[in-house]
Amino acid sequence: MGKEEKKPYGFCRTCGHPFTEEDVFCEGCGNDLSKIKESIRKKEQKQAVKEETVVVNPKKEKSNKNLMICLVSVLVVVGLAVGGFFLKQYLEEEKQVEKNTWGKTYYVYLKEMKEEQKEEEAGIPEEMEDARISFYEISNLEDPIMVLDYQVEDEKYSNIYYIENGKVNALTYQTPTEVELLYHIDSKKYDYYIHTSQDDKDSYQSISEQIDDISKGQEDRDDSNKIEEVPEYVFNKDDVETVTDEDGNQLEISKFDTTFVKVEDKKDHSVSYKNDFNEEELEEAIDQAASTYLPQKEIVNKEVEKGIEKKVEEVIEKQEQIQKIKEEIEKKGFQVGDHYLKYGKYQSDQEPGTISGGFYTLNSDGTFVYENTWKNYLGEETVVKRTGTYEAKYSEGDFFDPTSCWIIIFYTKESNEDYVQESDVYDVLEDNKFTARQYPNTWAPVE
Repeated sequence: MGKEEKKPYGFCRTCGHPFTEEDVFCEGCGNDLSKIKESIRKKEQKQAVKEETVVVNPKKEKSNKNLMICLVSVLVVVGLAVGGFFLKQYLEEEKQVEKNTWGKTYYVYLKEMKEEQKEEEAGIPEEMEDARISFYEISNLEDPIMVLDYQVEDEKYSNIYYIENGKVNALTYQTPTEVELLYHIDSKKYDYYIHTSQDDKDSYQSISEQIDDISKGQEDRDDSNKIEEVPEYVFNKDDVETVTDEDGNQLEISKFDTTFVKVEDKKDHSVSYKNDFNEEELEEAIDQAASTYLPQKEIVNKEVEKGIEKKVEEVIEKQEQIQKIKEEIEKKGFQVGDHYLKYGKYQSDQEPGTISGGFYTLNSDGTFVYENTWKNYLGEETVVKRTGTYEAKYSEGDFFDPTSCWIIIFYTKESNEDYVQESDVYDVLEDNKFTARQYPNTWAPVE
């Protein structure tokens, strides 16, 4: 094998002969190679430093870039925080300006009513007690309404004041009233209602609807502020649907509960008001009430909405239960002791036209209709129709039939009288049949 050739380290500057790193003198001309080799080593060192710099610089550049990004991000966050703070402060100031505007309008109105001794015109009685002022949002008005709640002889009253075209208008009522925030189940809307309470009924009218009615008919009224209440919803105190299932469990629901859900506002937005307030006290009361005012969307928050949804679900569930029980009752009919009379039309087994003939129709709501056509000895016909109510009772027997049994009694409502009189009594000895005590006739369903 031949001698392995080494890679040249450099070339002689005198003769150009190659030399290795170990050579001291040039093999071609004998020239000293020390200076040439020193020059080559310096070049190599410079190259190494240059390469090292190329490797290190990108890391430094990346680090600097990351630092710059962090600084910019911090500045943006700080800027947003500061900007948000000033924006919030600005919006609150704007909101306060709005409150000061409509609050000032109501303050001037009450102040002028006191100065001109027109409190009665504003619906503010001298003998009122426990008066409080509050503000509520109404959908069709730009500014909130002002409500004055007070008591007279232990009865609660509410006056409503609203701003229209820069003027304050007053709504006063002759009967006890309260303002309530209600959720209307069918329309799925929230609104403030004026609740008028009387001995036998409760009436509710949307305040926004009432103000609309006044605005539309203002030209046709002598005094648009003192109006007759036209209730939008009227509920009798005893307007409750009640059913009893087979086990004797009673289920009931009021008409109000199927129409509205009352919103319970946990916060008190009212402040005390007195007739003898001076100007400073009056202004302070208005400002304080305005500061506690909340738009409807802040009162009806998510928590409140969930509560309303739950109550509506409970109402719907109860309605379904009642309907199911009613359907079961409808199938079985009217219970008289151990027997049932199915609802519908019954016919007498006596000849039509006789006094003991005709038809009874039993309705599931406890009412009946009796129909017959009587003929006298001359053959003249008289159409007879009676309506009324019926009920079941247990009888110990009477002169006509001493048998103790369950009976059905029909009460006829006289058209020209205010009272209901007993009409007919029938024994119920089997399902879907009843027998007269006075006359030998039996009534059975019309097939």
